[in-house]
Amino acid sequence: MTSEMEIGRNTARYLDWYVFTASPKKKNVVIVVDESGSMSIPNGGFKHPNTTLRVDIAKDAARTVLETFSPTDHVGVVAFSNEPRSPSGCHGSKVARATVENKKIIHQFLDSIKPKKDTYYGKAFRSAFGLLREAKQQTPDQFENSLDMILFLTDGTPSESNINSILEEIVQGQSSLNNTIKIFVYGFGQEILNSKYQSKTDLLLKIADQNNQNMSSMFGISGGKHLQWPQLSNLKDTSKPIGPVGNLTILPDVDTEQLRNVMGSYYTKFPMSKHTDYSISLPHIEDKLGLVTTLGIPTLDKGGNFFGVAGIDLSLLLMFYEVVHFRQGQHGYGFVVGNNGKILVHPYMSNPQQQMKQPRFYDVDQIEPVLSDEAVFNITNGLPGHFYSKIATFWKTPDIQGTKPATFYYRPILHFHGNYSVVLVIFDEDIEELRADEDIEKGEFPSFIYHRMDLYDNNTLNNSDFCTRDNSVVLKNNATVKFAPSVYSNPVKSLEYEQNNKNRSYPFINTTEMLDYSLRMQKASKLPNPSVLNRHDSIFSKDSGKTTQSISTTEMLVSFQRMQINYPIYQYHRNACIFSKNADIHQSASNDIVLTNITDQVWTKDDMIWRYLGTENGFFKIFPGTMLSDIHYDPRDDIWYRKAAENPDKYIFIDMGTPQQNTSSYVTMAKVFYQTSNGSVSGVVAADMGRRQFSTILTNMMTSCLHCYIVDDAGYVIGKANASMDLIRTHITEVAGPVSFLLMKQGFLKPEVCMDATSGVKRLTYRLDLGLKWLSIRKAGCHDYTLMTINNTNLYLLNYQQDYCFSLDVGTCNCQEKCLLCNNQMDSMCQCPCTCVNRTTDNCNNTFTMTQGYAPCRESLRHWKTVKTINLHQSNISECQPQCPSLQTEKDCLLVSGCTWCATGFYNHIPICTGTCPQDRMEIYMKTPCHNLTEYSHLSISLEVQKLLQSTVNDSNFDISPPMIIKQDMINFTISTKDRTSIPNTWTELLADPFYTKDKILLINQLAMNEFTLLRLTLAFNDVNFTKEFETELTLRDYIDVQVKEFISQDLNDGNVTVSNVWPEQNEISCMLNTTSNKTVLMQHIQTWNISTLPSIDVFGRKLSLVNISVEHSYNSLCPVSCHQM
Repeated sequence: MTSEMEIGRNTARYLDWYVFTASPKKKNVVIVVDESGSMSIPNGGFKHPNTTLRVDIAKDAARTVLETFSPTDHVGVVAFSNEPRSPSGCHGSKVARATVENKKIIHQFLDSIKPKKDTYYGKAFRSAFGLLREAKQQTPDQFENSLDMILFLTDGTPSESNINSILEEIVQGQSSLNNTIKIFVYGFGQEILNSKYQSKTDLLLKIADQNNQNMSSMFGISGGKHLQWPQLSNLKDTSKPIGPVGNLTILPDVDTEQLRNVMGSYYTKFPMSKHTDYSISLPHIEDKLGLVTTLGIPTLDKGGNFFGVAGIDLSLLLMFYEVVHFRQGQHGYGFVVGNNGKILVHPYMSNPQQQMKQPRFYDVDQIEPVLSDEAVFNITNGLPGHFYSKIATFWKTPDIQGTKPATFYYRPILHFHGNYSVVLVIFDEDIEELRADEDIEKGEFPSFIYHRMDLYDNNTLNNSDFCTRDNSVVLKNNATVKFAPSVYSNPVKSLEYEQNNKNRSYPFINTTEMLDYSLRMQKASKLPNPSVLNRHDSIFSKDSGKTTQSISTTEMLVSFQRMQINYPIYQYHRNACIFSKNADIHQSASNDIVLTNITDQVWTKDDMIWRYLGTENGFFKIFPGTMLSDIHYDPRDDIWYRKAAENPDKYIFIDMGTPQQNTSSYVTMAKVFYQTSNGSVSGVVAADMGRRQFSTILTNMMTSCLHCYIVDDAGYVIGKANASMDLIRTHITEVAGPVSFLLMKQGFLKPEVCMDATSGVKRLTYRLDLGLKWLSIRKAGCHDYTLMTINNTNLYLLNYQQDYCFSLDVGTCNCQEKCLLCNNQMDSMCQCPCTCVNRTTDNCNNTFTMTQGYAPCRESLRHWKTVKTINLHQSNISECQPQCPSLQTEKDCLLVSGCTWCATGFYNHIPICTGTCPQDRMEIYMKTPCHNLTEYSHLSISLEVQKLLQSTVNDSNFDISPPMIIKQDMINFTISTKDRTSIPNTWTELLADPFYTKDKILLINQLAMNEFTLLRLTLAFNDVNFTKEFETELTLRDYIDVQVKEFISQDLNDGNVTVSNVWPEQNEISCMLNTTSNKTVLMQHIQTWNISTLPSIDVFGRKLSLVNISVEHSYNSLCPVSCHQM
């Protein structure tokens, strides 16, 4: 038994990574907390009412214990008074895996603990043993080679009249768990030492001793027979232990620090670790780093005894960088399995660096259900081997057609405490397509610009080379390139080239200088041809057969400048090989630089928003050149590349919505390109276009129709196929439910369900596929719609007009956020894309409850993003201007972002492409606030207005386009220039002034109307009726007129404002305000008045307080009115 403990704030001892290293065995723990009435006593007793309550001290200690657990552990909590209680759901029936999510639930439960009434021990122990028993029955592996315990915290005497009933509950619980549960008892409070409570101390000691009869007490109780349990109804033989001996801690005077130190050190009662391997904690979230893991190793003193833990946090991405970026062909991938079979890194899960929410970690057979039991056993126990099976690939559903044969190769990671394995998945077809780096024919190896533009200096590029486009800094006339991490012979090498240190990056590779330098080194050292050197060797040594002085990377990195020296033409394979050797990248990527060099000539002649390409070797190129924000970016993992690679015979259109890196929504078009030598896929080329460009392309491909929708192969509606190309983001199940219902029945609209490993729910999406039916699908009569493929694309044209008859006969789709049907029969019901209502994970065990028939969802593929702010050592970078006038046809013009085809007005005979077209017409709205035009002849008004306008503008180029539309209080017409030039500003200024017809009808431009009105100000007061008071006080009106004018002039302090027509009536005073300055500004100023700070109005000694102020334009002020009309 422990009576006291060293006090200190070494909180590391109570953190999961420390405890996991110091005591690595998995733990099953139930924390039992007293919430009886005595827990409301202040610390130190009622004589100290301002101190912390016992219940708050207990909750803080329980929270400390909770933070010691890792996800390899399981924990539950019981609060007890008259009745025990636990969190709802599975947390109330069994101990739960100590994940971040589950610990958060328990934390919330601890917050709810409040002092109640009695203290029933027996019920609390029954509930605690029940949580452990239920967990062991469901997952017995959890209790193999584990530390199982109950931490029992109380300050009160048990309320049971029969103390033996408490012991009987413990005997019953231990029997159901093979008598393996240790009980740690914590008693606190000053009265616990009082003699009249001695029986309570005896009981706590017996509970902790578990009838082992070998504990001693500082309270006068020795071991042996004094600790022997009595005979009970379920305990006849009192000579045998009930369970393993536990521990009792008594704290008479306790504070928060004491109790948390005592309870948080429970694990030190077990043998401490003496291993010398690294322990790896399950990853957790750190700001900006994403997922990190803690590497810990026990430290031992000279005697070999446990002393402490040394630890370091590492980014999970960096720790397993090569696995994260492992590539083998189109489908191959790798993943890491941690201790106890939990997957740490997997393509189905979010990228470790991008993960900003605590993820779930699942067993290997839950994410990879095709693995055999033997393979799972080998992987989770650190045994090498391989397993062959058919598995689903990216973008494929787990049916027969969507699976491909592959082999799982697994090997253990050495020097880690526990069993950690790396698994590589290699597909058969990727092995067949694998080819060695090929040589390319003759020619010079081109220079290129790396995407790290922030590393340039003023001698390299000047301000005129840059401009801003789509909110990004770009190079006007050059593309930039980037290598995926897997391009490097050692993927970690890529981090060196992406650092902010200029000495560790190569923004530009002058290949001529590098080639010459390398060739000189070959001659000096008599090295063989670089093409036969091992790519993993160090950079060329200066001495043959020695490695005494290798050429540093810095020496190879030269300043950014164009090639000025003409060397003899070398064979490409020599140049590409030497470059790849010095840059430590695969030669295939060097070859891609050569093969795609022609794009520099083609892309500069066009002006899409972005043009870019990626290759199967991990090479990425973009025009105009810009800097990417993700240094780990791999084009092969981007959505445009994936979809195009899965559909090599089609042009793929993707509605990108409004991503963060762009100011406007846009559409991406992507297409696979091939190697001419063998016809294999070489990569994907893509372009981002504005929605107008997309509209132009589709308009050229089809005939516009009023009720046609453009739908992609996922069933999402990209837009309407009409002249304006209205673009909407919705799903076919929403806009055409009856059609969707029929398409599902016919098997053309297929539901796809996956398991989201991050959120733990199933997601329902769709795949629209007409198969070989390239012609339209049409139903007659009430079921009339047309759906046809837009040839060679992933788009479809749906002609459908919503019809009540159609909907009533066929039915529609359910479009709630939560799916109504969440099972294998989903295809029998039409639902909009949704998520399942029921959880598909067991939160307590952090496992899927159902995986059969559903593939795990891959992480949401991210589109590349540009860096918004780059330190270019330059300023005043202007916005990029499209070269619109160089485009000669309307088709070419409308395909360019920022260009407009002008074919009217001045350009009626010679159309031109320009950034803006001249405004040769303008719509005018004239208000008539004083008259009702329906009472006049429209013809005569129309003729007279035309004459007035002609005389007002007094310009022979002025024209009025018919018709002139006359309404009750408005005349609407269009003015234009006869020669189709832009309308002069003087015209709009002249038409802003009001004018009258011969019948005194006032016409005033609606846009300028407010500037020709007066402001009507209304002041409202309480407890006054000016109308009645005028009957007795005839001079009151003049007095109020003076008071109001003084009141307004005092507050406004503006000599340009005049006050007129002051009129008191009922409890209000109204007046008209005029100003020679801006009336809108005056109106806004009055609206900011604070009633509470304004002075009162003095009416013959009475102070009238304002209750409301309102101000508005008075259009009636434009019309002649009589006094009684005011």
